[in-house]
Amino acid sequence: MWDLLPLLLAAGLIVLWSLVVFAAQRKGLLERRGLTPVPTPAGPFLMWKTVRGRRLIERVARPTRFWRAFGDLAIVLVALRGERVAQLTRFAFPKLFPLFGLPSALADADAPAAG
Repeated sequence: MWDLLPLLLAAGLIVLWSLVVFAAQRKGLLERRGLTPVPTPAGPFLMWKTVRGRRLIERVARPTRFWRAFGDLAIVLVALRGERVAQLTRFAFPKLFPLFGLPSALADADAPAAG
């Protein structure tokens, strides 16, 4: 019971914060200060939209060739990481994945000793 107390406290604080943000949005207090709740039905996160911040984002986004290459590299890296996680999961829990089979070294280690 006491192990769950920090988790329940954190969940309660998030719910309380969301209710405060929702009430502030309903009264129109957020829009006057340039704040927008995200996700839109008054979620727990606030986004502060400024002209200066928008200009910064536009300036950083200009080198489109770089961002295209960065995105392509990121896709390859995520695919490789995902494959590695699948391999580690398969070897850590071999009984959960009988379709893949085991390498011979691991299959021999699980076999009962003769004699």
